[in-house]
Amino acid sequence: MAEETWYRRLNDEARKQYRDSAQSLFQGLMRYIAAGGDDAPAEARAIGNEYAARAQRFGLHAADAARAFLFFRDALLQSVIEVNQVANVPSGRVWGDVLRGVNTFTDLTLIQLLETFQERNKG
Repeated sequence: MAEETWYRRLNDEARKQYRDSAQSLFQGLMRYIAAGGDDAPAEARAIGNEYAARAQRFGLHAADAARAFLFFRDALLQSVIEVNQVANVPSGRVWGDVLRGVNTFTDLTLIQLLETFQERNKG
């Protein structure tokens, strides 16, 4: 992570906040999957808004904000893969449903991050 341009621009407090928000992203995703997709847009929007606000507060541009989100999204996906391997989730339909859920939730979050970033820059 230390090699990431966006990460080097952050102070210790910002780095801590990004780590904490990664946990929020994971928890939001787990709630989304457990609920079968209910309330995904609302939770994804809230997390996207949080990522955008943080990025702007710490002087990141939209592309770096997206890079930071994608870094944590990739770590999240790795965690989901590991959890499913440990739980012996069978491949096929169940695993496909999980991956679709991850993609749907994180895509909504990223789009909201970018839209929020754009709106804040207009104002």
